[in-house]
Amino acid sequence: MSLSSGVMDVVDMLSENLHEVWSVNKIDAGWRYGANRDDVAKTTPCLTYYADLTDVDRSYDMTLTVETLKTLKALGHEPHPIDGLRRKLPLLEVSESYRQSTGYKPAPFDLSAVKVDHEVDKLIEVLAANLHDIWAKNRIKEGWKFGQSEDNQCKKSPNLVPYDKVDWTLKKANRDSVQTIIKCLIAYGCNLRATNTPSEASIHHLAPRSVSKTGSQLQ
Repeated sequence: MSLSSGVMDVVDMLSENLHEVWSVNKIDAGWRYGANRDDVAKTTPCLTYYADLTDVDRSYDMTLTVETLKTLKALGHEPHPIDGLRRKLPLLEVSESYRQSTGYKPAPFDLSAVKVDHEVDKLIEVLAANLHDIWAKNRIKEGWKFGQSEDNQCKKSPNLVPYDKVDWTLKKANRDSVQTIIKCLIAYGCNLRATNTPSEASIHHLAPRSVSKTGSQLQ
């Protein structure tokens, strides 16, 4: 499924903002920049400028964004930038304590003034569930199976379950990511109202792609 050129024009902006939001949340949870991932010391090389991420890590945000936009289109809600309404979005002011040893300080968009109605909120939930399905299909394709705990060597994960059985923290992370994309689109001046009939065939044929990031963006 292809996206219009107008929609593709905002993919980089949306992807970078996802990384900035993730960085703020990660720092709030006690993590800091480190050359290597260390779950005990809470260090990760991903707490850096978006442009300095590895291609693999940057592809996480790109894939999450593109798959969300494709699902929106499949549901009949392809965002359309409205001529003359594209806005420069304000940045969230974070304290100096967020600055990392590399000089990086996250600067996500301030979307606090953006409100979503009940219809859009339901859409966000559908999109979040679809992201989990894409991730699960990709994991199974790579040989992963269900396990009581995460085990990268044995390729087992407790999250290979239906979305309604997923741990609430992972479910919230999916929902927050989708909500960030949707709010960003609205703030930027995109129309999300249904413009065509949802296509079940289109939804089921969305190509599953990897949505994992070094050090797990969702955790």
